[in-house]
Amino acid sequence: MGSHFECVPSVRLFNEYGPTEGTVWCAAAELRPEMNTIPIGRPPAGAALDICDIDGNRLPDGVEGELVLRGQGVAQGYLNRPEATASGFLEDPQRRYRTGDLGKVDQDGNIHFLGRLDSQVKVRGHRVELEDIESAARSCGAVEAGAGVSEGNLVLAIEGDSDAVRLKLPRYLPAAFFPLTVVSVQELPRLPNGKLCLLYTSDAADEEDSV
Repeated sequence: MGSHFECVPSVRLFNEYGPTEGTVWCAAAELRPEMNTIPIGRPPAGAALDICDIDGNRLPDGVEGELVLRGQGVAQGYLNRPEATASGFLEDPQRRYRTGDLGKVDQDGNIHFLGRLDSQVKVRGHRVELEDIESAARSCGAVEAGAGVSEGNLVLAIEGDSDAVRLKLPRYLPAAFFPLTVVSVQELPRLPNGKLCLLYTSDAADEEDSV
């Protein structure tokens, strides 16, 4: 953002947010040089973006929760995918879409994107579920697997034979989901609660050469 205002200070800069299920543009914020953080702003006329709890109830400003979209641009659902439609869309009575994104509203009324509630990431324009990559790796013989993103690329660290897993993965994953790097580690890093620590999984993969 800083380089933009240095090069073309007279040109206004906007940050836009929106999933495909909400006709892409669901919120926007005009950015200014003095901003310390980059908000996604506020929804345009005809749209609303609420911060909700796990049950879809709206939360007070300042409280972190799921971004839930409502308004004229919300899609009807997924074609021939009733289960996905039922889990992603709410009917009560207005149709709403659960984005799976985490956010909050600041004291100025601007919405901030804080990350994902699940393991979904976006790589080169494709939505990728990291759990799908990990499951595919286990199907290929990995004892355990941890997928992550580093510098815009998918990486995979496994407990097991990385060469064998790398050869079999194309049977289970489309090309867009194939990790750039597959490495073998003695033991995958875990958090105190036993869950895999994806941050350090990505760091471990960075130490190896890409394939």
